[in-house]
Amino acid sequence: MAEKAAEQDWDHLLADLLVLAERLDVRVRREALGDEETEVNSGLATVEGRPVLFLDSRIDSREAVEVLLRELRVFHLDDVYLRPALRRLLRPDSED
Repeated sequence: MAEKAAEQDWDHLLADLLVLAERLDVRVRREALGDEETEVNSGLATVEGRPVLFLDSRIDSREAVEVLLRELRVFHLDDVYLRPALRRLLRPDSED
């Protein structure tokens, strides 16, 4: 039961971070990255001058949250409303 609640917490946090990415005009693409021969990690890239965050579709919500926190920290967030708990997680000195 506790595992299911924890999973829902990660899912809610992931949803909040995906909304933030949209507000920052960051396109998020979930797709299978890499294969048996090539390792490709989730992360931020610039495609045609626009930020795109690639998330491996095979990672779970917790891992996706870690990627989003790491990558969205580079954006200027001072003028963006965030719940205090989310803002704390996005501080550069915060530990995921």
